[in-house]
Amino acid sequence: MIRHTEVDFGRFLGHVTGRVATPMITEGLIQAVWEKGQAVLGHDAERCRKDQCGAWISREFYEDRESDFGWVVDRINVAEPDSLTNLRPLHWKNSADRIDGRLTCCITAIGAENLDIGK
Repeated sequence: MIRHTEVDFGRFLGHVTGRVATPMITEGLIQAVWEKGQAVLGHDAERCRKDQCGAWISREFYEDRESDFGWVVDRINVAEPDSLTNLRPLHWKNSADRIDGRLTCCITAIGAENLDIGK
């Protein structure tokens, strides 16, 4: 198995979209991808949502790899182009822990806390 190692192209290009470096990502695109996350009843969808793996992500922690609720813009299919239909909000550890391009969901939530189940 090949584990994906995330490279921070942001130092070179200024922006990172999960696994895909692009020279320009707009706030509008970030917001559109954020809105694709799962809103949870009883929680402010402008501030927190869940990713495809069920992990809590927080809007304010976009690209924050130090936060338990940090997230990135991630490609659904790494072989496809960066169109909105191929992008999703994903907890940064879930994005970084893909194996052979497949999502493995190492981070999920139990109640209000994220739990690392991948190790």
